[in-house]
Amino acid sequence: MAFNLSKIFAHTDRDPLIRELTLDSRNVRPGDLFLAVPGIKVDGRAHIADALKRGAAAVAYEVEGATVLPITDVPLIPVKGLAAQLSDVA
Repeated sequence: MAFNLSKIFAHTDRDPLIRELTLDSRNVRPGDLFLAVPGIKVDGRAHIADALKRGAAAVAYEVEGATVLPITDVPLIPVKGLAAQLSDVA
């Protein structure tokens, strides 16, 4: 299922090959796109650094309410209303 990041996020300046999508940083493998979404119990944005350590090729995160993000060469893509757009991304 590999595809280029620009297939779903045309506004990115980098275009890595994405292996899979995941919402759980513990499941990130090299080449994955981590979708950092705030949830009822856990805010996925708190786990961006973990996803990067596990080899995420890119991170899309909910921009509303986002605080400090890690410094990285990996594309960090701010998306307003990411949770509502997940079905479009997937």
